[in-house]
Amino acid sequence: MACQLICEAYSGFWESNLLLTPKLEAAVGVRYDYFDTNVTSLAAVNSGKAKDDLVNFKGSLNYRFTDLVAAYANWGQSFHSNDARGSTINSDPVTGEQAE
Repeated sequence: MACQLICEAYSGFWESNLLLTPKLEAAVGVRYDYFDTNVTSLAAVNSGKAKDDLVNFKGSLNYRFTDLVAAYANWGQSFHSNDARGSTINSDPVTGEQAE
C-alpha cells in the first residue's frame, strides 16, 4: 500500500428561483463544503491531517423563447477535488524536492 487516505466530506446547498417575467427566470444559490482528511503516506513527511471549508455562490438567468427553445446564462464559483493527498504533501515523491 503506497498511501492510505481517509476523507470525510459534508455539503449543503440552498437555491431560490425567481420568476421575473413570464419568459425570464433567475436562480441564485449558495453551497457550503467541508472536508476533513487524514493521509498516511509511505513517506512520513507527506502524511498528515487537513481540514478546509468553502462557501460558493451561484446564479443563472433562463430565458424561454418558445416552449421548446430557451437560452441560459450561468455564473458560479466552485472547486474540484478528487484527491486529498495534495493537502498534506511536503516533499515531491518523484524528485524529493520541497513541494509547494
